[in-house]
Amino acid sequence: RSRKLLSKVCKKPESDSFMETDYIRCVNKDHLPIIQGKRSLLRYNRTHGYTLIETLIALFLLTTALFGFAALTSHALQVTQGAIFHDLATIQASSMVERVRANPLAISAGHYLALSAIPSAADCVSNPCSPEEIATFDFSQWNQRNSTLLPNGVGSITSTAGGDYLITIQWSDRAASATHTLHFSTP
Repeated sequence: RSRKLLSKVCKKPESDSFMETDYIRCVNKDHLPIIQGKRSLLRYNRTHGYTLIETLIALFLLTTALFGFAALTSHALQVTQGAIFHDLATIQASSMVERVRANPLAISAGHYLALSAIPSAADCVSNPCSPEEIATFDFSQWNQRNSTLLPNGVGSITSTAGGDYLITIQWSDRAASATHTLHFSTP
């Protein structure tokens, strides 16, 4: 068919919603393409925007990604907090090792081994104290600091069969109990 013949049969659409092509467009009164034979004389432009289904799928993917990111961030914060607690327990255990090594008479007499929780102690900062009182003061100060730094933090000192000592610090970490143990010996 020639272009001249089509121009007599078809008319141009009144709106610009169709892309101009090599063909003259044949439309009905509602500006919809008229299909003749195996293919349409019109090339309909399908880029009118997003459909509701495409928008909902994109919104679903976006919210799923945001929820995944939030869960990942929450988990990372929990793991980081647990690592901080382990670091604090290590620092606290090292602090107690230094206190015990500074008071060799009390550790050899077993005064540190008999203590638990937060015992009442004399103020050894402003008053002179015996090695046993210093051991009680050190242990009390140490466990007060443990409970301040760690959730439900409490420490203990035990002896091993070889004459060495174990410092154990326990605390609550995400509905479970965490433990840090430090093995040391006195000179």
